[in-house]
Amino acid sequence: MTDKEIYHSAIKETLDRIKDKTQSKNKEYSKKGAPFHNFDRAAAARGHTPQQALLGMLMKHLISIIDIIDLEKEVDRTILNEKIDDGIIYLLLLRALYEREFNNKHKHI
Repeated sequence: MTDKEIYHSAIKETLDRIKDKTQSKNKEYSKKGAPFHNFDRAAAARGHTPQQALLGMLMKHLISIIDIIDLEKEVDRTILNEKIDDGIIYLLLLRALYEREFNNKHKHI
């Protein structure tokens, strides 16, 4: 495969996995239709914003990725994909949390 083919394939495969994973995880973590339930609860428990709570959860995944890179040994593709996918999902969730905040601030205008 050429670099261009590898690039396009990796992105397509990642987006496909993320779509499937977000749908299954939403069922697992949402409570009564509230997709941000865990972030809201964690934020309330610690006196943080939901975004700060999410960042703490995201850091676990980023540290795993950093450890994989720092170990500089052969990486299991499945584990690497899982860690990277989780990081991307948390960033998408962060985006959605900010969208919720923006929407709540401007819905009465």
